[in-house]
Amino acid sequence: MIECMSMKQVWIGIAVCLCLSCTRMRDGQEGVVLDLTETGTDTLGFCDVFDVVGVVPLETKDECLLGYVSKVEVVDGNYYVLDGQRKAVFVFDGQGTFLRRIGIVGHGHGEYERASDFTVDRDRRRVVILCGSREVYMYDLQGRFVGKKDVSPWLVWKIASCPEGFVGSTEDATYSEGEMAYLFYAFDPEFHARGKWVGVRRDYAMSTAYFPLQKAGGKVFGFDGARNAVHVWDGQADSVRTAYAVRFASPMPGGMKGQEEYMRNMFFYDVLMGGAWGGDGLVLFYLHEARQHVAVFAPDGERRMSGPYRDIFPDLYVGREGEVLIVPSAARFLELVRRHPDVVPGAPVSEDGNHVVLRCRLR
Repeated sequence: MIECMSMKQVWIGIAVCLCLSCTRMRDGQEGVVLDLTETGTDTLGFCDVFDVVGVVPLETKDECLLGYVSKVEVVDGNYYVLDGQRKAVFVFDGQGTFLRRIGIVGHGHGEYERASDFTVDRDRRRVVILCGSREVYMYDLQGRFVGKKDVSPWLVWKIASCPEGFVGSTEDATYSEGEMAYLFYAFDPEFHARGKWVGVRRDYAMSTAYFPLQKAGGKVFGFDGARNAVHVWDGQADSVRTAYAVRFASPMPGGMKGQEEYMRNMFFYDVLMGGAWGGDGLVLFYLHEARQHVAVFAPDGERRMSGPYRDIFPDLYVGREGEVLIVPSAARFLELVRRHPDVVPGAPVSEDGNHVVLRCRLR
């Protein structure tokens, strides 16, 4: 939910770092270490982390007024937005003009019961909507229904396309497949399973913050709050690999016996709450001693900034050419303009207007 302006150079750098500074994780995983054992003391805000390079108010009409933004992808300059409340994908052009709606809830031909996630398959020019955990509905870019597939017996709650097909992800809290339970699954363009990696935890795992799968330069990134890691799959390798390992001062231990124990203890530990790849670096939001914190890292793991975060954690999505997208409601956007007038440009938006796309770069 990233097209970088110099992905070749960035990934060469990452490859070098993997060779020079890998750390072994649980289950034999490796990754460049993102060291947060020291959190930083300077309080940071929105304007310290993000540089807003563009503001796109989405058109306000009853037919496209968004309720809850679940995921955003950018293809051919158009914004594809999954509305978790209206359970459909809404398409806007680069200026925010509404183009079309894709998908509809129902029981007829090409209709589904719910929309758990979606992805735009740019190589095969189709939109794929995930219904529940085992069905995918496919539409062309004009919204015409073209087919449906069943991915059973796998449980897939998140999905992202790549040139080689698709990556699906489940959750550690859904350990119901026994020895068949894995965190990531790979599918070919026709949704035949190609591989499965990272065994789901056998102990209790409370559902962590929701991290949509993110796409960058033909690669798929998965932020993993249970393992404090960032996984990546490029479609060519024989498995998902761990590109980054987050080293917290007080990581949440395994072995929790239930939700009550987990909730009671989470205030004493560090918990990953959000993150995004931003082309020339990545940003992480997390809780430390029950306080909001943020950190920005270079691709080689060098920490650029970190400290307590005084604003609301934003939901982050993937933009073009290294941009990170934030899509606040109109009311939230106007609040950001009031609080950060030097960073967030104003736009003709009313309190009851549609959402606004903020095109950002990491500082």
